[in-house]
Amino acid sequence: MKKFSKILMSGLAALCLWACSDEANVSRPADAENDVYVEFGVQLMQGSGSRSETTDGENGGSNSTGGAEVGKNYENSVKEILLVLTKADGSPIVSQHLDVEPKEDGKYPSLVTTLDRSALEAYKKGEIYVYAFCNPTSTIDINDLTHSTHKLSGKPKLLTDNDEIWKKDAFLMSNHNLVKVANSTPNTVWKWEQYTETNRLSLGIISVERACARFDFKENCYPAGEASNTYVLESDKGVKVQLTDMVMVNISKSFYYLRRVSENGLADNIELCGQETPNNYVVDTDAGNKNGNVGETYKKDYFFNNFLSNSREEWENEFTSISSLTEEDNDDSWNAGHNRNAYKIWRYATENTIPAPNSNQKNGISTGVIFKGKLQFDKSTYGVTDNQPIYVYNNVLYGTWEKVKDAANAPNADESLKAAFDQIGATPASGADFGRAGFTVLKPNGSGDYEMYYCYWNRHNDNSDPNLMGPMEFAVVRNNVYKLTVNKINGYGHPTSSDPKDDPDPLDPNNPDERNDLYIEVTVEVRPWVVRINDIEF
Repeated sequence: MKKFSKILMSGLAALCLWACSDEANVSRPADAENDVYVEFGVQLMQGSGSRSETTDGENGGSNSTGGAEVGKNYENSVKEILLVLTKADGSPIVSQHLDVEPKEDGKYPSLVTTLDRSALEAYKKGEIYVYAFCNPTSTIDINDLTHSTHKLSGKPKLLTDNDEIWKKDAFLMSNHNLVKVANSTPNTVWKWEQYTETNRLSLGIISVERACARFDFKENCYPAGEASNTYVLESDKGVKVQLTDMVMVNISKSFYYLRRVSENGLADNIELCGQETPNNYVVDTDAGNKNGNVGETYKKDYFFNNFLSNSREEWENEFTSISSLTEEDNDDSWNAGHNRNAYKIWRYATENTIPAPNSNQKNGISTGVIFKGKLQFDKSTYGVTDNQPIYVYNNVLYGTWEKVKDAANAPNADESLKAAFDQIGATPASGADFGRAGFTVLKPNGSGDYEMYYCYWNRHNDNSDPNLMGPMEFAVVRNNVYKLTVNKINGYGHPTSSDPKDDPDPLDPNNPDERNDLYIEVTVEVRPWVVRINDIEF
């Protein structure tokens, strides 16, 4: 059985990005004397109600909670803000761009700007909502914020070199919740002439959240004492696997600028900037396409690195060497006891959620991580003298086909192995279906190494039932940090060969994300921008 165990760290500390008023942050249009003065604060959201509790784990495992993650300075920086005021129906009243100069302590002043009075005068009565887009892109449609989406112009970079929504010191952020100006009601009458430089209209504090999620990784081993990222598969024979590389698959190409939730994850009856709860779903831009037969929706139109859309080449050429990860997560606020050190930042990703029913959560559309592992074994023991294939049956490595034959014909041979061998025969025919007989076929790469794939589908909210998927159980949600570490590997992975006849359990985009014969046991506590620990077992 392949299994995941996840621990999520939580906390409610908020990183404030605002302070006292500072005239350096006053943005004045050309006709400032006759315009309307407003002031507001912006803070990066880092805490909210949880959707599930973490508890002490079984078998001595801990699912304890910790603090919230503040993030790197370059993940928190705000240099520009697009401020938009709208009517209750979402139609725009007025907007303004502000340039923001951060202070040395990393906190931002109370922001002051002037707004076009002529635009405001046209709106004399009713509710007003305010939105702040920090480090905005040029594609925000202020005329339809409810449906405004962004599509990545190309495959995103892992880190912050030059990506459009997680660019260093300029991460895209938007409202975490709806903000109503001055507790306005449908009957509020606005007298715009009263808001002057000495009597500014307060728009309130606008909590914002990053548009992306972050994935960190920590090297591990099993049992303790093994080399880094090395896991024992057969202790009596010294067979091990060392994880060497990882790649993310099914990365969404599009996302909404403002988070939306609904009862079923579809676009009907959405709540704009609504909070995720145990009974709702975060709505994705392609929710309708994900509702139903995954065979129609796992095409590369919807994702970068799509899992088996046309061929594996789309993601097989995108692996990151685990040894290349260097930037440590050194935020102590979530790791006060320093018992979870050594996480390194791997990459950022866009939001990817799947609507109800929960059976829609399948490999072809869920964001996942494919780990590549190199088999370590004594080749001479298993009859390997050249670049021959080797064979695994029932989680036991037998070696070359000659070694399989010897084991199957031994006096006390396992009956199941003998029956499987007889299906293939002593001299396998060309195109023999080893997978159907139950054999995993591992073939050497150009360097003579035997490699395998291990698949992890990112778990967002655990329902603690390995036999039943819950709402939003497998997803990537904006403004979360997913911290991954592989605790244990219980068996051999998938062959790197694309031939399904080499695998008794071939990679299939229609496989459900949760399979009790394969993976995954995870516990999780969810809060916006929390430290989320995913401890993985295969």
